[in-house]
Amino acid sequence: MCLATVLSSVAQDSSGFKRIEDQLNYHLSRIQYWSGHREYSDAVDTYDSIDVENKIFIRELVAILNRYPATLQYDFPALKKNGLTIANSIDGSLRFYSWDDQMGGTMRYYNSVAQFQTSRGIDTRIVNNTTEDGRSDEGVNVQRYDDIHVVNRGPKPLYLGIRGAQLQGYDRVRTVEAITINDSELVFGAKMFKTEQGFRGSLSFEYPGCTDSEPCPDIFYIRDRQALYFPIVNWTWSSDSTFHFSKQYTIYQFNGRYFEAKGTWQEK
Repeated sequence: MCLATVLSSVAQDSSGFKRIEDQLNYHLSRIQYWSGHREYSDAVDTYDSIDVENKIFIRELVAILNRYPATLQYDFPALKKNGLTIANSIDGSLRFYSWDDQMGGTMRYYNSVAQFQTSRGIDTRIVNNTTEDGRSDEGVNVQRYDDIHVVNRGPKPLYLGIRGAQLQGYDRVRTVEAITINDSELVFGAKMFKTEQGFRGSLSFEYPGCTDSEPCPDIFYIRDRQALYFPIVNWTWSSDSTFHFSKQYTIYQFNGRYFEAKGTWQEK
């Protein structure tokens, strides 16, 4: 059964969404399939096949989200099991769908779609699209969203999108970005972080690959204190040639208008 037939017959309930999800999951599985066979096939251009399946998946995902706004609250368990990352805000007004396009090596590239509640209804926006925007070693289209924090500040909340990626040689990057929803528009990079270099719309840090004995540093937010803890990147080499994180954080406190540095915290 083609996706158009499913869309025309589905009701907005969990069983209907499950049928839609099965169709999407087919194309997500094909991305994984061609990725696993790309170095063994001489008969077809497997990279082209991966790219085609990414195009189909992103097109059909956006079509479904637009046609069925209630999907903003659907969990998509099968897609998540198959590699789709879904980041949700606690107020239910914003989420990101991200997936590895399977075209990278040690450096991974991600496509992302946003779904969000506006004053006019629920809308979608393609955030990263490697099939059209290309793939860059400079950090474009490499990060996936895996968390969203809500900062209460009156009638229109501020959202902190947490994203990260694996770069060349297994180095990693983590970013916190200020996001707002203004009427019908999703706005990235609102200048909400006051730093010594001025106001910025996002904060990032890079670090080497982690081990079981040395967990990755991360950005975290304490909602009731409206405090953002951002790692201070200060690495030292140990005798066994591994990196050790200093476990110090800059505390960015929200003052009702923006975040500003208010000291540091040392993890025990």
